[in-house]
Formats: sequence, structure tokens, C-alpha cells
Amino acid sequence: MSKQNKTVLFLFINGPHHVYHLILPALRFSALKNEMETIFISGNPLNTKIINDTKKITGINNFTLIDIPLPLRYRIKNYKIGYIPQYIHELKKSLNI
Repeated sequence: MSKQNKTVLFLFINGPHHVYHLILPALRFSALKNEMETIFISGNPLNTKIINDTKKITGINNFTLIDIPLPLRYRIKNYKIGYIPQYIHELKKSLNI
């Protein structure tokens, strides 16, 4: 049986307050668990900045940082208020159901 590499993934796609609470434990984990590959995924430019700044301060840099585009919900004004019609409602209207 071949030896498989283990990977731990930290997903930072929500607001920056999540990064503030989890970045130090995540960096500490990556420093202690050298046998595991640690990957951070950031879905927000501010999250990426916080991760990079904390990396500089702590000196812990044995992880991979993947920066993905900002999720669509952050680009649409009033997304949570409900101004964007749901697909199923539009479908019902068009089919006269």
C-alpha cells in the first residue's frame, strides 16, 4: 500500500472576522504538523491581506495560499435583502403555474 500525503484545508471565504478568529490557530497547526500539507484558501482580498500580514508577523510560512475570486454574493448589492428573484419563482411566472 502506498503512503498517501495528508492535507488539511482552511477555507476563508466568508468575511474577515472569521479570519481574525481562526488565522492564528491555523498558522500554529501548520507549524506543528509538518507531516501534513496545509492549504489556506482565501475568497476575499481582505482575507488574503490578513493572512499575509499575520504570516509576516509570526514568521510561519509553511503553508500554501490559494487566492480565489470574490464570491458572487459579495458583488451584488442588497443580495440578502431579496431583491434578486429566485429562479423557481421566475420559472413559475413564465409557466403561469
